Amino acid sequence: MKTVRILGTAPNLANMSRPPLGVEIWACNQKRGYASGLPWVIDESVWTRWFNLHTRYHQNVRYMRTVRWYREQSKPIYMQDVQPDIPASRKFPKDELLTFFGHRYFTCQAAWMIALAIWEGFKRIELWGFEISSKKEGGYAWERPCVFYWIDEAKRRGVEVIIPPELIRDTPPGDPLTYTGWLYGYEPHNEYYRTTYRSALEVFMREKVQVEIDALVKKIDGLKQDLILADGALQAFKYVLAQLDAPEAHVNVHEVPSGD
Repeated sequence: MKTVRILGTAPNLANMSRPPLGVEIWACNQKRGYASGLPWVIDESVWTRWFNLHTRYHQNVRYMRTVRWYREQSKPIYMQDVQPDIPASRKFPKDELLTFFGHRYFTCQAAWMIALAIWEGFKRIELWGFEISSKKEGGYAWERPCVFYWIDEAKRRGVEVIIPPELIRDTPPGDPLTYTGWLYGYEPHNEYYRTTYRSALEVFMREKVQVEIDALVKKIDGLKQDLILADGALQAFKYVLAQLDAPEAHVNVHEVPSGD
């Protein structure tokens, strides 16, 4: 049976056993989550395809080390477009999928990957490393219904879908016919994105800049304190020099009153 395992990086990824021969392994975005959650996927190069559908600017800022790693790979790495500096990069068939399915209901990378597996004729899709928690503040409110839609769509087309027990179906599947939001990865700046989800890149950059600001403020405060101490020492030494230069500073010790 033509099978693919689509990997996220949630903790339940660690429960995945080694795949039988012929099973494809699709991973995505940063390799760090796999290196810590299921190291043999990276160490033994078990994965067969990699996906990162963020803009190249986003990748360069958020995934700098992973981008360098991309350049060293020979297996297919699906991106929005072929990247000249990444020999293994492949253009993700976005337009073909939009035409084939007839709608734009793609709110996360998992949705694109499930759709691609359906389009390519896989008969069994296993999802590992996915929880998409409904309790995560702001994070997956629009992703869960979309993922559940694509799971149901795969089943409707005769595909067997295996999901982790942590992926609790407490959210009904979304409706692609009423969806008018952003197209994940390809439309990061539309109104829906700005009003519904605060850019992960913006959050990252704000946090990074704030850390640098805090460090500089702390350094400046330390320098101010050092300056105060140094100025105090300078004034003390100037006072000593002034006293030594004053005529009355040359006092005969025998003339010092005894205090009696």
